[in-house]
Order: sequence, then C-alpha cells, then structure tokens
Amino acid sequence: MAHTLELKGILINIRKLDNQSMDAYLREIKTIANNPALVNSLMSYTDLIHHTLMGLDRDYETLVTTLTHLPL
Repeated sequence: MAHTLELKGILINIRKLDNQSMDAYLREIKTIANNPALVNSLMSYTDLIHHTLMGLDRDYETLVTTLTHLPL
C-alpha cells in the first residue's frame, strides 16, 4: 500500500525537464505505470493521461489545453 501511494505521488508530481526528450519523459512514466504495485491499484488510464499532460512544459501548452478540453 505504501509503495503504491509513493508511486502515485511520483506520477502526480512528475515533470518533463527542459533538457529531457519527450521519449525519455514518456519512458519514465511508462516505467512507473508498469510497476506491479500501481498496475493492481485503482488508478485509471484517464488519471495517468492527466498526470502525463500536466507534467509537460510550456512548449506543449497548446496541446495540453486542447486535449484537456475535449469532451470524453
């Protein structure tokens, strides 16, 4: 349980660094999301996508705004 909460906390606070490629950022998220402790939790794909988008920098602001305002 504690490990799951720790992983969720990491995902909530993850940010793409200025010198980090998009590929590296997404691989980092994938590594965390594929952890068995998190896979078996109740975190939804929607939450994972939301945290991924919120971690992007200003270079992706238009994309994030567009995607977060689409009706589900």
